[in-house]
Amino acid sequence: MRENPNPRNAQARLTLATVLRVQGLYDESDIACREIAGAGAHIYAAACLAENQALRGNVVAARKSFESMLADPLLPPATRGWLWTSLAELEERD
Repeated sequence: MRENPNPRNAQARLTLATVLRVQGLYDESDIACREIAGAGAHIYAAACLAENQALRGNVVAARKSFESMLADPLLPPATRGWLWTSLAELEERD
């Protein structure tokens, strides 16, 4: 049984979602992604879900999600860079 990180710790949730994703446990990863929003980090939750969506083969929908997030002019530069990297990885796999 996996240990649940603090529900208010978005970074712990994101790390958990990533570990589950690389293990191919996309449904469990989706749950962890949604919990990131509960910690107040909605854009990270959306990006996490989009990454899972792309790995399931829903590339068009995932791409639209990333493009929508990147359209926000108030996005912090570090977050924007992470989203661009995630989108580039999606494009490389497609």
